[in-house]
Amino acid sequence: LRFTYGLADTATKSDGVTFHIQANGREVWSANTAERRRIPAEVDLTAYAGSQLRLRLSTDAGPKHDPSFDHALWGNPRILAREDGVLGSVRVVMPQDVHVYGTAGFPAGVEVKSSALEANSMKLPADLVLFLDPGIPLHGGEDLLDLPHDTAVVSAGLASGGSVWGSGSIGAVSCGGVTKPRTLNVHPPDHGETVFSWVLKLPATPARLAFTAGLADGSHSSGVILEVRVNGKTQWSWATHTPGWQSGTVDLAAFAGQTVLVQLVSDAAGDNLFDWARWADITIR
Repeated sequence: LRFTYGLADTATKSDGVTFHIQANGREVWSANTAERRRIPAEVDLTAYAGSQLRLRLSTDAGPKHDPSFDHALWGNPRILAREDGVLGSVRVVMPQDVHVYGTAGFPAGVEVKSSALEANSMKLPADLVLFLDPGIPLHGGEDLLDLPHDTAVVSAGLASGGSVWGSGSIGAVSCGGVTKPRTLNVHPPDHGETVFSWVLKLPATPARLAFTAGLADGSHSSGVILEVRVNGKTQWSWATHTPGWQSGTVDLAAFAGQTVLVQLVSDAAGDNLFDWARWADITIR
């Protein structure tokens, strides 16, 4: 069982909380903390392999029995299968050519054809992105807000589709007193990330990604981080807690003529209160 525990940023006057985990009525783990952060932990459930298991997660006010400001949080509890306590690896066979058929959601199935195979290995856990199409062909001057993209929420390192707090909506917003008519709302989840992804076929000539990141007026954010990633690697990053705009560019010359994964990421960097993050003017030049 892997999870996080700790107190919220609002628990400024807590004297500590005790967290407990019971398995079939027997306590198998406990910890007391007053730390305002997510602390990773795990419990070995090997002894219960193959049997029915009832887990109970609970908290109490701690040794002093004072519940004031005890804003306790459990984070993303999940059971992971493993062998001999060692993370394994998986052999991934990547098709050179992928053809997809079927309507939205692929109820008719997915057909994979390939003339050559490439085998790769990776440590688990890991995220694997398969390009099921050659990417949106670009010629320069495109606004990414006009192109199809995927939206995901990342919590405790695990991604799932969807959004929070209206992220993904497009509209006019003022940041630092400057209003832009067409901006992308990228409000992150609590202690997590919102990720917008585009699979793009870049032009053969060198190109660059230009954009403006911002934090909306009226925000009292404790901090948010905005990043641009290309093929999973961070190419640009900006941390702020002050409303305003910040322009940036990413050189894509090294990827000329290639299919790339471009991601715009907003990271709550803690709690997500007032994390009114925005992207605008997102173009390939």
